[in-house]
Amino acid sequence: ALLYGRALAAGAGNDADSVLTVPPWLSDGLREASAWRLNQTDRRLYEALFKRGGLFRIEEIFAVDDHAFENLDGATRAAFRVSSGALVMALLEQPQGKEAFRAFLSEAAAFEGEMPALLRRHFPELNLSETSLAKWWALQLAAKGGLNLLTDILTIPQTETALAEALRLH
Repeated sequence: ALLYGRALAAGAGNDADSVLTVPPWLSDGLREASAWRLNQTDRRLYEALFKRGGLFRIEEIFAVDDHAFENLDGATRAAFRVSSGALVMALLEQPQGKEAFRAFLSEAAAFEGEMPALLRRHFPELNLSETSLAKWWALQLAAKGGLNLLTDILTIPQTETALAEALRLH
């Protein structure tokens, strides 16, 4: 409702023919990013997706519409939520990310084109290459799902396994 309200306040939807639609990745991603900030999300989901290399590609996240979202099973929906949250957090961490994200939210519900084009308009750093958005997203997923050396402690068997893998010569 807040996203629709923001779009209406920005003047979107004034035409009788215009349709406002908030993509599922955006609404789910905002909820997940907020839960992450409040430390109310399960970090193990990020870790599992990071180790697996993600379940979705960035194009697949954008392609999920309301109908497809309703048909996702529980595990896929959790992976979608985590992936969307990582995408929102990656956008917020862009240079001038908060201001750009606010402007993006004002247009997102009324936008009818390709989502990467709208994102590049508001986040110019994503114009570096075709895969810049996917790289930023993957880095965010790695940062949230990777091992935090300051707070995460491995067990002795985990440490031995990690050392054996790291010290293997090829």
